[in-house]
Amino acid sequence: MSSLQELNQMRRTPEWVGVSTGNTAIDKAFAISVDLVEDLTRQYHEQKGQKGWLPVSGGVRGHMTSRFDTRDSAHAVKMAAYLWGSETDLGATLENSMFIEYINPETGALAHPFSTFTRNKAIGVAAGMYLRCVSDTFRYFAPAGNFNEAMRRAALTADWMVATFDPERSGLLDCRNEHGKCFWGAHLGEANHFPPNFDPKSKTVVATMAFCVWLRRMTEAARSKNHPATGHFEKLLKLYSSTIEEKAWSDRGGYYHCQFDRISDKWFFSMNGLSEKSRETDIIPYYCAESDIDMEHKRCVARHLDNALTHDRIFPMPIYYPNYAWYSPQHPNFTDHGVDKFIMGGSWDTPYFHCVQLLSQMGLAEALELAVRKRAEAIARDGDCTEWYHLDGTIDHQTGYHRDRYLVSATAQIAATIEGLFGITPAEPGFSVINFAPLLPLFRRHRHTGPLTEANQAPKTIRITLPEGRRLEFSISYNESEEKIKVKTNKLDAKGIFRIPIDYAGRVQNADWGGVPVQFTIVKLMGQSFITLEHVLDGKELVIGLAPHPQKGKGTTPFIEVSPTGEVTLKGCGSPTPSPAVF
Repeated sequence: MSSLQELNQMRRTPEWVGVSTGNTAIDKAFAISVDLVEDLTRQYHEQKGQKGWLPVSGGVRGHMTSRFDTRDSAHAVKMAAYLWGSETDLGATLENSMFIEYINPETGALAHPFSTFTRNKAIGVAAGMYLRCVSDTFRYFAPAGNFNEAMRRAALTADWMVATFDPERSGLLDCRNEHGKCFWGAHLGEANHFPPNFDPKSKTVVATMAFCVWLRRMTEAARSKNHPATGHFEKLLKLYSSTIEEKAWSDRGGYYHCQFDRISDKWFFSMNGLSEKSRETDIIPYYCAESDIDMEHKRCVARHLDNALTHDRIFPMPIYYPNYAWYSPQHPNFTDHGVDKFIMGGSWDTPYFHCVQLLSQMGLAEALELAVRKRAEAIARDGDCTEWYHLDGTIDHQTGYHRDRYLVSATAQIAATIEGLFGITPAEPGFSVINFAPLLPLFRRHRHTGPLTEANQAPKTIRITLPEGRRLEFSISYNESEEKIKVKTNKLDAKGIFRIPIDYAGRVQNADWGGVPVQFTIVKLMGQSFITLEHVLDGKELVIGLAPHPQKGKGTTPFIEVSPTGEVTLKGCGSPTPSPAVF
């Protein structure tokens, strides 16, 4: 039986994959998302037989149902690693389909299978999104297939990108290409949304940022095998990364510009100056999280996202409407809904994940937990993953596209839960070294707001696959009565790098691994303290001992509990007090 036949007859994702966080919505949303990815991927393979990619949607509303689309495959590699790692040849399959089948062997150009163009006349529309997806291949799966051929074509692709979008080697990519008049909306939306004075030689910073992430990943892959292409990738990476950092950063604005417009000779924070109150919060957080850049630049972008979530109480992508290039008078979807009805203050799902990605790296636990929890609540409420999440759960069948069974939303939520809340990411190719940087809520913000329940102190656990048939189970808990943080994984042939949040750094007393003291470091990142250490994952438990919190034992603030008969109890302040319920 062929692998495709087997795939169509069985569930790819093991039944034991799942999460337990103590938050019903987060756990339920994860299960809904995994089931949706499982179902749609199986249907897609039955219909198309495509390898390596995921469908867009399997719903009944909207366009592109069960269609191949590079735009929405950004999380394909992550899903392969975390859900289907039991397929031991999957890394080689992805490497072949993404690096070899999809790239013209003579020119390095990229082609879209659904276009009328031939492979020799590649479309820039696919190029940018392809780079985002394929950037993960050698990070999540160690080089496994025809590595030399993959590197040869990757080098050709890098040269093609430069020749097509930056022939003068300015260090920033043009907006132009052979199809339409944009570089996939310059990574910001639909094609052909540029104004009448559009200049194809205007520079787009965010497309260049995605190119930089791809170049960095290719440099890492080539260097891991001492491949001759290493120097070529390094040279290009230095050109484009230094140009972004030196020219596109605005000290005055505290943020990166999105575009340089040649006609007006101006830099803009939004595309074509549509709304300078906005900030691009898709590729810029992605670039910041994935790049070795000035830490203050990362902090500024992270503060922007944190403020949008915790102060403005909206998803930060973007924080102002009308947003960037995909929102135009020619495509006025949802313009009549009003901000209070519009997507919970957010837009697409990949920007949502990229924001979570940077928040996680910078240790902004409150904003990250809020973002993931609110999206999870909408998924759990709707019982589905959709293209747009309305505040009240309504679905308008008459205006705009609102695809149900939207796979991209599902993959973004899965990735945000695994890599955001639990902080599990590959530190080296193929998860030979694994990062564990959980930002789950472990501590009470105020010790005087009532006692903790058993559910609050129960271990928060995740179970996922890893490449080459491995399994990972990770749990973390904090017991306030014992004043201990406990962290454990199953036994793996890998090393773990741990970053565990601490509510008050002065409380840390010791850290033992399997009963043996281990060295640790206390670090502070954007106001949050962490204990960091490294250790081989031998299946033993890490126990961090804490001193009592300064507020411990000072009592609780009383709160009222009313029984069905109207009896009022002041919790924390003695016996019940008979009194009518007053609200």
